[in-house]
Amino acid sequence: MKAKQAIGIGFAFVLLLAVQLLAVLMIPSVLGQAAQPTVFKRAWSYSPPPVGHFNFFYGPMVPSDWILDGLAFYFPANGTYTPALAESWQTDPNYRWFVVRLRHGVKYHDGHEFTVKDVLSTLYTFPYLNKDRLWYYIKDVKVVDDYTLNFTFTEPTNYPIFYILWHWCPVSYSQYGQFYERVLAKINQGYSIYSHPAEFADILNDLKNFRPTTMDGAGPYKVKSVSEEKIILEKFDNYYGPKPTIDEIHLIRYAAADVMWTDILTGQLDYTWAFLTPEQYQVLSSTPWAFIVPIPRPVGITLYINKRIYPLSLLDVRRALAYAINRTEVGFVQYPLGVTPSKYVVGFHPTGPYETYLNSTFMTQYLAPFEYRYDPQRAEQLLQGLGFTKGTDGIYVTANGTRLEFELSFGGYISAPACENIAAQLKKVGIKITVRAYESGVYFRSPDGPFYVGGYQLGVGVYGSPSFAFDEYYHKYMALFPGHGFAQMQRVPWRTQPVNVTKLAKDIALYPVQVTQAQLTEIYSELSYITGDQLPVINLYHPTVFAYINKEKFAITFDPNYWASIGSYEVKLFSYVFRLGYIKPKMTLAVSQDPTEGGTLSLPPGVYGYPKGQQVTVTVTPASGYSFSGWELDGASAGTSTSVTVTMDRNRTLKAVFTKPTYDVYIIGAIVLVVLAAGGYYVFRREKT
Repeated sequence: MKAKQAIGIGFAFVLLLAVQLLAVLMIPSVLGQAAQPTVFKRAWSYSPPPVGHFNFFYGPMVPSDWILDGLAFYFPANGTYTPALAESWQTDPNYRWFVVRLRHGVKYHDGHEFTVKDVLSTLYTFPYLNKDRLWYYIKDVKVVDDYTLNFTFTEPTNYPIFYILWHWCPVSYSQYGQFYERVLAKINQGYSIYSHPAEFADILNDLKNFRPTTMDGAGPYKVKSVSEEKIILEKFDNYYGPKPTIDEIHLIRYAAADVMWTDILTGQLDYTWAFLTPEQYQVLSSTPWAFIVPIPRPVGITLYINKRIYPLSLLDVRRALAYAINRTEVGFVQYPLGVTPSKYVVGFHPTGPYETYLNSTFMTQYLAPFEYRYDPQRAEQLLQGLGFTKGTDGIYVTANGTRLEFELSFGGYISAPACENIAAQLKKVGIKITVRAYESGVYFRSPDGPFYVGGYQLGVGVYGSPSFAFDEYYHKYMALFPGHGFAQMQRVPWRTQPVNVTKLAKDIALYPVQVTQAQLTEIYSELSYITGDQLPVINLYHPTVFAYINKEKFAITFDPNYWASIGSYEVKLFSYVFRLGYIKPKMTLAVSQDPTEGGTLSLPPGVYGYPKGQQVTVTVTPASGYSFSGWELDGASAGTSTSVTVTMDRNRTLKAVFTKPTYDVYIIGAIVLVVLAAGGYYVFRREKT
């Protein structure tokens, strides 16, 4: 009996030993990783509260395009729209009306449901109160139901569609409905912002002084926190659209540019949109994490000339300015890595050849004089031809004693060194310039900022495509606001009657509904001639900007057409890369095998980066004399199939384990036999004694 008990104990001991041995050899510890929130960091300039605020229309602290959403996504590369907050829309074949049907069930960050009230709270506040060009073409807005709006146009046009669907993202009725309701009440009383602006002055003033403590929207991110150092946006879990794969956006506030640059060079900052110097570009491009995209901007710098001020009212003085400024030199002062000066000073930047826009007859007969090539000698000849003489300090003086001394004011777009360069160049030809800088929010404040009311002698604005630039020159800053004092009626040599430049600028918006391609080309030719001949503005240059993204932390889908399109709407279009997955967190997969000679893997040992959510399949082939024991995924057993698929929802590790089964089995068997023999011998000796 005792022998049987001893043998039983021996077997139990052997079994326990075998279990422990197998646990060590075949069952690794589980090393599960907790998923960490993915963070995207970019620089952002803002003033913390109470100076900074969240009034969307007057200096928001955050890039609102992550917080708000449009009725549609617009892709400038091909001019197409994709439904967003609007599920569908319909345009009258004769372009007399436009119906928008909103998506049901969309929630704003504060929990209220998106309806037509949010759209109306947007269009009837800032755009209406500031006489935005959109409202020239909207005759009436009818609320069909909570999710349907019918816009009636003042004339056949497709102009408002872009601004309704994409340009003006719906703000929250919870925040701005109070202003919409007040504007609507005035309109119902028979007042119009165009004919009775004083009736709306108190509403506009209250809107300017509105200071919400956060920004409410229906976009993919919402405000989480605000501090002196950064603003944190967090993913909105109830977002109706494609869920962003990046959890938080950190908007870092830098006190100095050199600190920001250090963070870029050390990979601490994930993105910047900047005009790099050649030295910065060389250093940054040599880092392993820098993905750099050069983006030619379709907008540039325009010098506005106030024609109401003598002697700027004299054409030859304006022409002297054009000849005296070396546009290439000024451009490279501001953008050392590259600019494209305007070949012709005709007011706009062509995204293709000038022939794409201008009448061929005009190109042949009239365009050459408008190159205004750098010629300071010609500039002085023009001034002397007016009877101007130089004073003892080298500055020209008119016949009535007025010195050619002007103020060049700016509130952004151009840099102070570039303005000083213009001043230095003009001084060489006897024109004295004093540079004055304004805060952008003051200079371009609508409708009473210095730039809007023509409170400048020489001022700086922007120019772009002909439809944009001519609308700015001859409609917005001449017909709507005092601007540069240019007369509406102007002449071109191939027409017997004068033309109305404001009407021509407005007619551009009627293409292709009421204006044919031939008529549009004629409009462009007429406005180009008038701009080049009369010089109310001098278009200078447009730059190349560089987008830097940290490619070690983020996987980037590179579409050249898409990236080239974001030049005019950097933040707005860049926000699409989060919504549509063009940028995703890069998750690492560390692949290994044990032993190294045990076999081959379709993905050799190493560390690989994949976009978050991607599935990666790895296949194993054992070497001769080895067998495949199984996979270890993040330290846990992942099966013994020869292929394994890993979902890259976080950083992961994958190990392929091989064995030589003969030696392992023999060793374990030998251990078992030795233990059994020892146990039997022990029992046998006990029985004999």
